[in-house]
Parts: sequence; C-alpha cells; structure tokens
Amino acid sequence: MPYLGPHSSLHFFWKGRVALYVILKALGIGPGDEVIVPAYTCVVVPNAILYTGATPIYADINPTTYCCDAVEIERHITPKTRAIICQNTYGLSWEVDQIADMGKRYGIATIEDCTHGFGGTYKGRHNGSFCDASFFSSQWNKPFSTGLGGYLQVNRSELLRNIESQKAASPDLRQVIELWIQLFLNRTLLTPSNYWRIRSLYRGLSRLNLITGSSQGNELTTIRMPDRFLCGMSRVQFRAGITALSTFDRLRDQRRTQALLIHETLRRMGKTHVPDEVLADHGFLLYPIQTSDRADLFESAERERIQLTDWFISPLHPVDHNFEQWQFDPNATPNATRLAATTFGIPLQSSPERIIQFLTTHRERLQ
Repeated sequence: MPYLGPHSSLHFFWKGRVALYVILKALGIGPGDEVIVPAYTCVVVPNAILYTGATPIYADINPTTYCCDAVEIERHITPKTRAIICQNTYGLSWEVDQIADMGKRYGIATIEDCTHGFGGTYKGRHNGSFCDASFFSSQWNKPFSTGLGGYLQVNRSELLRNIESQKAASPDLRQVIELWIQLFLNRTLLTPSNYWRIRSLYRGLSRLNLITGSSQGNELTTIRMPDRFLCGMSRVQFRAGITALSTFDRLRDQRRTQALLIHETLRRMGKTHVPDEVLADHGFLLYPIQTSDRADLFESAERERIQLTDWFISPLHPVDHNFEQWQFDPNATPNATRLAATTFGIPLQSSPERIIQFLTTHRERLQ
C-alpha cells in the first residue's frame, strides 16, 4: 500500500470514481465551483465533478509526459476554482510537488489521480502523498486489481470527518456475484489468443448494462449519477486485493524491466519515447507509443495475438462525441486531442521479446 503519513487515512469503494466523488463532496464542492482536470483522462473523472453540480475546467497536457504542467494548470485558475486534479498518466507523475505547492499558495485543494499510479513514486515520495487527498483504482489492468474497486487516501486531517460522514451502501448481491464470476473467468480463461475477443465482448456487454463492468452504458452517454453509485468495497474485492498484493512487487519489477527494453528499442529506431529524465519516476502501468495508423496497427496486433490497449482513444476516454455534454472543447486542448488520436499502450505483463519483434516489424507505422 502507499505510504501513510500521520494524518492519512484510507477508505475503500466499489470503484475508484466513487472515491473521487467522496473527496469532492468532503471538500464541500458544489454548484458554482470549478475543478481543474487534465484534458486527457477518463470520462468518469469529469462525471464525478458534474455529479456534485460543479464545472470541470480542462487543462491541456505536456506532449512528452502526458500529464499537465503546473504552469498550464495555473493559467486556468479563477476565483471560482475550488480544486485541482493532477494525474499519474500511465504511471508517470509530473510536477506533482509544484502543483501541490501552488494549491497551498492559492488556498485551493489538490487531488492526486493515482488510478494509474499505485506503487509508483515521484522524486522519492510515494504517489498519493503530495496532495490533500488522492484516489486509486484497482480495476482490471491496473497496477493491482480487485476486478472493480478503488480507494481514497486523505492526507489532511480536517477532511477526515467529512469523508467519514458520507455513508456508502453495500453493493447488491447480483453485482458481487457477477464480479466473482468475472474474477474467476479472468484467472482461468484469459490468454493472449482470446484477449481481443474477450475484451470486445466485455466492453459491449458493459455498455449495454448487461453485466457489471468498468463503465456502465449511462456513464458514457449522460451526466446523471447512476443509481447506487455510492457503494463501498465488497468482501470479494478485498480478498482479490489481498491475493494481488502478494505478487505486486514481482509484477512491478517485471513491468519496469519490460518497459526499459521497449524504451531502448524505440530509442534505437529513432521513434518517440518517454523522456529519459523521467524514467526514474515512471511507475510503468503501460508504455505509451505514438503511431501514424492506430486502427491498422491494432488489426495487425489482433492477427499476431499481441496485446495492446487503447487508453485514451479520446481526450475523455472512451467518449468520442457529444463532448459539449461534459463542457469540453477538443479544440481548446490541442495536445490532448492529438495524442488521443495517435497513442496506444503496451501492457507490461506479456512476453517482451514478442512485443519488441512486433514493434520492429511495424516500425514504419510508429512515430
């Protein structure tokens, strides 16, 4: 688990987005308030802001780190700004200390989005320890997984009472049983040969609300809070988390070793890669790569049974239209919009030799 300071406390929920919502409510954020958020994120983050009645304000990202610079965030501060959310994109933290200090200067709360950053560090400090509060995800394909799930870490003692006053309901029995079945099938059936089929099936059933999924259909089409949104973590998730934590250190080291091999391959080929100077602070959930033809590359990966991910295929992943519903203008954040159209990620738990061969074979499609 992350480092806990003298005023830190952990609280666990059905999903990580619920943890963010609880933090926002504990801060007293509501109608008329503004919350600054990266314009390269999952749509559930602005959703949580909108559920409070507040307005998300989107800051563009640095094109080499995939995270917001402190200067870009400061440009969006107004008298209505009540909170700033900074994000460990793909496991990479960036200027978190400066953002936290800026929040103190302006009297604005800061929140660290560590949904990609569990187990990572920035300048020798654990992700989640810089800001007033942070939230983590333990959903599928995250640094450690409980299937669905997440938690918050609060580092400001005066927030604890407000956090604890928000009573989360228990997930209903159907949700828990569905999740247990999914965890079992994930352990026993998911292989490189059927990855693409299972991924498509899972996402399709989730969008149709036919199974309990990472993002339900109404979260992708409306800004209305889903029924039974504020739910705590179930025993099934706790048990899965304890099992996952037992192998976390080994998998973290494995991800880093594979990422560095991919990094050197991209450097030798003269392709875009993560800046060398931030490698020490990268938790490497995924290794992000730029391509000139993502759709064609994904077709090749499916044929060759290479696992790739499409985080984030839009600046508000996975929503790709009706952005005005989330008060977002893609033209106002050119870096995020461009990178969302050209980036794919490599999961770092498969064979590095096959990945490197795939990248070498398809080097002409890489930027």
